[in-house]
Amino acid sequence: MEDLKSSLKYLSIGFELVGSLCLPAAIAYYLDTSFGNPSVSWIFVVGLFLGLAVTYLRLKSVISSINQDINAKKKDN
Repeated sequence: MEDLKSSLKYLSIGFELVGSLCLPAAIAYYLDTSFGNPSVSWIFVVGLFLGLAVTYLRLKSVISSINQDINAKKKDN
């Protein structure tokens, strides 16, 4: 059971990256096409950079959590 939890944590990195990058970009694209000129997509660019920042923070958090788990396993052995 413990191996399954650690495996799911590794698999969650991909979903974290895709979700935290695509969600703000998709919302910004929708707002850009709804309220602005779709040829000048400033809201999309802002949303994309916001998504990149959120992706970095989430990835840093997940990697930190994985490192804590690895260190805890080393102490147990």
